[in-house]
Amino acid sequence: MVMQKNVAESKIKIYVKFLPFFLLYILIIIFFSNPELIWDEVRYVGFAQNLSQGFYSPPAPKINLWNGPGYPILILPFILIKSPFLLIKLFNAVLLFLTVLIFYKILTLYEIRTNTKLLFTLFLGLYFPYYQHLIFINTEIFSIFLITLFTYFYLKYFNSPKLKYIFISSLILAYLALTKVIFGYVILIGLILSLLGLLSRRRKFFITNLFVCMFSILLCTPYLSYTYKLTGKFFYWSNAGGLSLYTMSTPYCNEYGDWFNSETPLKGFIENHKSTFESITKLNQVEQDEALKKMAINNIKNNPSKFFMNWVCNVSRMFFSFPFSYAHQTPKTLFTIIPNMFLIVGAVLFFFLTLLFLRKKIPFEIISLLFFILFYFLASSLLSTFRRMLFVIVPILLIWFSYIMSNFIILKKSQ
Repeated sequence: MVMQKNVAESKIKIYVKFLPFFLLYILIIIFFSNPELIWDEVRYVGFAQNLSQGFYSPPAPKINLWNGPGYPILILPFILIKSPFLLIKLFNAVLLFLTVLIFYKILTLYEIRTNTKLLFTLFLGLYFPYYQHLIFINTEIFSIFLITLFTYFYLKYFNSPKLKYIFISSLILAYLALTKVIFGYVILIGLILSLLGLLSRRRKFFITNLFVCMFSILLCTPYLSYTYKLTGKFFYWSNAGGLSLYTMSTPYCNEYGDWFNSETPLKGFIENHKSTFESITKLNQVEQDEALKKMAINNIKNNPSKFFMNWVCNVSRMFFSFPFSYAHQTPKTLFTIIPNMFLIVGAVLFFFLTLLFLRKKIPFEIISLLFFILFYFLASSLLSTFRRMLFVIVPILLIWFSYIMSNFIILKKSQ
């Protein structure tokens, strides 16, 4: 009993050490947040207000399924009590702080050196590209929290096999898909690969993954049934994909596949795409989505090399927030380049170390998570992206780094 008490007290002391992060996050929100709603905030708050009135999307023909209902559901209680928008933003500080604590708790599931655990937890807590999104009412911080929480329960199952961990991880994964709909397609890929994995020697492991994917999709069925009722389309998550694929497929040499729409004021976009947007103005949003997808596919077929270059630029934007069409770079880009250089160098280094030590029993559940974020990364890279699309996978990358560093890299003190 005394030993257990001492262990509990030591854990509390470690978590208290991370408390300055919470205070930092609160100060950032208080001093830098905008009192008015801007950009995506208007849409998320609007969807939450719709929910408060008993519906999500307006009925046809004014269907609006731009994003999933996960985040609007989260902020719905704040909307119902008509709380100040600042309070919703301060909740981001709670979510990001909990993410840091959960991340550290994940590392305690494995034999990882204390210094290594602290080092990577500090990196996550100080990953300042996150800070920009603390001050907004949007999905980024919540998505980071969800994927970290999912990772904890998923890995917890393999350390302490209890069915409740599978159910909890499936529930969180489903909610992640409802928050960032691209994960719905990632889950589908995981489901297919898990079915194929049943033919391998790791059949028992793939049964676990199959159950997680199946149960997650099952939990998303009410939303997918709702979108089917509205649109008549099966497995329809959002009407935002067509525009994102269209902007990614732009064939013009001075454009790099970054996102824009009919309201983007830059002269180049207006000159090159005015006729496209005018041709779909009389269509509803679902029809516009389909029309833009068809145009995008034609662009890709007719200009595959340009699409490939756009894809390269897209990947660069995810890591470095560069390049953007018709835009001048500013020193702000350094706030993305500097921390993400560590991620890129680490990913390359630890990739080769993983191949080298794969037979030395790197936990297969960690390998599975790496494939999970790889599918997400590849799927995201085929659509117009920003650096925030990379944010959600950073915790899993750091878990991978910490395990390899602690178990296969020997650090010796100099004499």
